[in-house]
Amino acid sequence: MSKDMKRIAVIGGGLTGLTISNFISKDCDTEITIFEEKSEKKLLDKTSAKIVLSYSTVEILKKYNLWDKDSFRPNFIDKIHLSYSNSLGSTTISSQDENLDFLGAHIQTDFLKKKLIESIYSNKNIQLNSGTHIFEINGENKKQIFYSKNNKNSHSEFDAIIFASGLDLLKDNYFNDKISKEYDQTALVFHLKGSKKSSSIAYERFTDDGVLALLPSEDDWLVIFSLHNSALKKYEEVSDIELTKKLQTLIGKKVGEINKISDRFKYPLSLSYYKKFSHSNVCLLGDACHKLHPIAGQSFNLTVRDCFILSNSLKMDNDIHTVFNNYQNLRYKEMKRIIKFTDFLADKIYRLPIRKFILGKIFLVLDFNKNVKKLAVGLITGSYLYKKNINNMKAYD
Repeated sequence: MSKDMKRIAVIGGGLTGLTISNFISKDCDTEITIFEEKSEKKLLDKTSAKIVLSYSTVEILKKYNLWDKDSFRPNFIDKIHLSYSNSLGSTTISSQDENLDFLGAHIQTDFLKKKLIESIYSNKNIQLNSGTHIFEINGENKKQIFYSKNNKNSHSEFDAIIFASGLDLLKDNYFNDKISKEYDQTALVFHLKGSKKSSSIAYERFTDDGVLALLPSEDDWLVIFSLHNSALKKYEEVSDIELTKKLQTLIGKKVGEINKISDRFKYPLSLSYYKKFSHSNVCLLGDACHKLHPIAGQSFNLTVRDCFILSNSLKMDNDIHTVFNNYQNLRYKEMKRIIKFTDFLADKIYRLPIRKFILGKIFLVLDFNKNVKKLAVGLITGSYLYKKNINNMKAYD
């Protein structure tokens, strides 16, 4: 390690921690240590989780040589059809509205995680310190991290700390202006197969019970049904046959005749974010900074844009304190815009007795106003960032 090389600690070895570590290591002359509570074996455990990467996320990953179309086997989404069940009016948002190749790419989360970890293993400036428990952080200009591993206590010194997950008690020593909101909703998640093969069209179907998202996958459809808790039992505690009937009524023939439904799992929905998330030499990223409703698939995609901006800022300015202080101003505006957008669609619209009428008007405006539709595409895909920054960035080998 050279005398001038900065040392940055990344707390959390999930997708966010792995992403920011890869970005910074390629942009800057920096030594990075990732602290992860899970063992390396647990970190590599396979899951069935899937994720939709927005257009800008894919383009950013390409620039860092972290996109592998062949191994990721993505289902590209070209269009999103929006409608309200049992109501007239609908609209379709298309990648062509903004002259993009696609809106999003639906992949197995494990494929991306594997690529990120492989890149880290091959980088001598990144150390993945798994199976560690951090119990204290102190210091001002330099940060001291005290941790235990294999029943032994140790400590290390760093120029900066990035919280990429968890450790609320420790991160709240630096950031305490947290906004939280319970949605009184639960996401019911499962796969279904229909007589129609999955295509490049995703569906967002508003219903009286909540918002149902249908995402095309390799050989089936992923369903994320954001249900009001008052309606959860109607879908959670019924047989597959009964659920099939309910879904067929709600979505019509969009997937053809539904002939198979997978096991269902659920998780509660909420919103949380920090109004202040970066200062001096400490900052928050990913779920440590903001947890959003899944309605527009923005959470990780917003995080990747955060990582891109922070890493590029460090590339242009070697003063960590200046960069971290400026990063707050650079990212707060977009974070608030995305939060307002998702919160309106997920919650505020459902508090209005005339929501069908309002959504119908919104669909109408999107159909007839190209500028509004372009704004919607830019918001969903992050394409404005691509046009401003990413396209001018030289790709790494």
